[in-house]
Amino acid sequence: MGLFSSTRDHTSTTRPWGPQANHLESIYGYAQDLYENAPQTYYPGQTWVDPSRQTGQGMRRIERRARQGSPVQRLGNQQMRRTIRGGYLNPASNPYLEATYNAAADPVTRHYREAVAPSISANFSAAGRYGSNMAHTNAHQTAQDTLGRTLGDLGTQIYGGNYQRERGRQLRATAAAPAYAAADYNDANQLLRTGMMREGYQGLELQDQMARHDFAQNEPLRRLDNYLQTVAGQGSFGGQTTTPMYRNPLTGVLGGAMAGSQIGGGLFGGGDWSKGIGTAAGGLLGLFG
Repeated sequence: MGLFSSTRDHTSTTRPWGPQANHLESIYGYAQDLYENAPQTYYPGQTWVDPSRQTGQGMRRIERRARQGSPVQRLGNQQMRRTIRGGYLNPASNPYLEATYNAAADPVTRHYREAVAPSISANFSAAGRYGSNMAHTNAHQTAQDTLGRTLGDLGTQIYGGNYQRERGRQLRATAAAPAYAAADYNDANQLLRTGMMREGYQGLELQDQMARHDFAQNEPLRRLDNYLQTVAGQGSFGGQTTTPMYRNPLTGVLGGAMAGSQIGGGLFGGGDWSKGIGTAAGGLLGLFG
């Protein structure tokens, strides 16, 4: 440190408060025993909930229906295809259409046969010209033409109207076909949904197994960490601290000389020789003190 300085070590000792020492020793001992002899354990039971009986039955029913398909959907598909193909445009495809026409045409035909034709013949017979001239024949021909037009108009109304209505259904079925075809995926979507539900429960079981594995892997480190936190957080048993202390001898010489001069002057009468002796003695004591 140089000619006029020196160094000495200063050692201080600290100890815990007396009533605390026994408790600290007990805590440290218990923490060490836990670390060495008490490994942590994972919850031994199942950590996920199995599907309830109702949920299991529901999933099985949905899955069975999805695999079998909807009978209503199958029939609907058949009707949709037949309608789009024009299967009902032919009057023969409607067993009630002909009956409807006959029900409307029969009264007209019967009226001609039972009323119109006999009336024409009776009128010409009364005039004495029954079957004898062209007028009689023309009258019947006119009545028959009228009957034909009436039946034709009736057929056009019934069969043509049915055709137009069926064409409308055909066009509506064609427009609805994309949405109806998309409904075919309902069964597949239901099957997919039940599969995802089953995978969800399987995923819970897998997560439990992974958590148990991770717990076992990290348990020693976690136990050590708990031990270290307990030991480091409870205080200290004490210890020793050494601190270097720096001293300048020149300062001691000067201080000792001044003190010695005062003491020498007081003891030997205050003369110069007495102060000098005190100064020299005080300086030596300051140097080696």
